[in-house]
Amino acid sequence: VLFLKDSIINAIFGKVKRENTINAFKQFIKDYPEEAIQKKRALAYIESLAFVLASNANTIDGYKQFIRDYPKSDDK
Repeated sequence: VLFLKDSIINAIFGKVKRENTINAFKQFIKDYPEEAIQKKRALAYIESLAFVLASNANTIDGYKQFIRDYPKSDDK
């Protein structure tokens, strides 16, 4: 049963990764808060996507917002 649950969660997480949006990753965390491994990965994807958005905006305000939202990021 545990293997089946892990397989289903991994399939759902794979779908979220293909969607590749901050909202999709946040929804995954909300829907599956107990899935520690995927939650950690989802948080990393969120931070990475947020940095890409800030970089693409290429504004001081965009970068400042990223730093406020992710102060411990290595991407600063």
